[in-house]
Amino acid sequence: MPPGGRRHMTGPMVDNKHIPMGVRDFYRRSAAYQRHLAAKDMRHFEPYVRFVRRYVPAGAALLDLGCGNGLSAACLGQAGFRVTGCDLRIQSAAGRGPAAALCEGDGLALPFRDGTFDAVCASSYLEHVPDPATALAEMVRVCRRGGRVLIDGPNHLSPVHPAKAIIPRLLGQKAPPTPYGSTVTSISLTAARVLRWGCEKAVTRRCRFIQRRPDLGHPEAGGDLDALWWSNPADIRWWFREHGHRVIASQTEGRTRWLADWAAGAQVVAEVAGRR
Repeated sequence: MPPGGRRHMTGPMVDNKHIPMGVRDFYRRSAAYQRHLAAKDMRHFEPYVRFVRRYVPAGAALLDLGCGNGLSAACLGQAGFRVTGCDLRIQSAAGRGPAAALCEGDGLALPFRDGTFDAVCASSYLEHVPDPATALAEMVRVCRRGGRVLIDGPNHLSPVHPAKAIIPRLLGQKAPPTPYGSTVTSISLTAARVLRWGCEKAVTRRCRFIQRRPDLGHPEAGGDLDALWWSNPADIRWWFREHGHRVIASQTEGRTRWLADWAAGAQVVAEVAGRR
């Protein structure tokens, strides 16, 4: 669950005009969002755990940021990490997995000292943050020098998502809502726009977080309907490089390298440089 509230800009400029005032309240009180969390079980986090285990040694002190009800942190704890789970509001998933240390805190101002953790990991988190540059800076701050920051989430600039949304609608089938729109026409127009953004990023090779207007009032909000920017691996990768950190991996687990930035998911791993 993302933080909200305090505005402290670092890194590339972010257009704030679409950030709703009720973001913090949504993640604290939304019944739709709580249903979304409750629907996940430990199997849901198996790919995330594999991703973390690939780049972080067992026994490492790890921050699981945006841990929701704590289940992802429990899964990482079971995998042999010393885990602290952090989120704006935590509704415990008691009885659904091994215990993990949990705390509530704002991802834009994490309640930890510099260099506290060996690694900082986040799954399906960054796309819901109103200021991704500050969130990334906070992840780096609380990670030790030489430690790793791992980001796992969707790639909203991938053509895969709108294509999957359009096909059932063309066949006259019932389809869930998407952040790209609800009709074939609206999805197609949005898909063309995000494809253009993806091409521009490939040419400019610089970080620019592009925000979107979330639909917090939808009864199925809690997936990417509430995403606050068009998440993609290129922006995340270039943010790390622009701030002097070494990118170890971008788009992992079987993805073709030359198509990496068009894949459905976004996975980026960076090694934290020394303090400036």
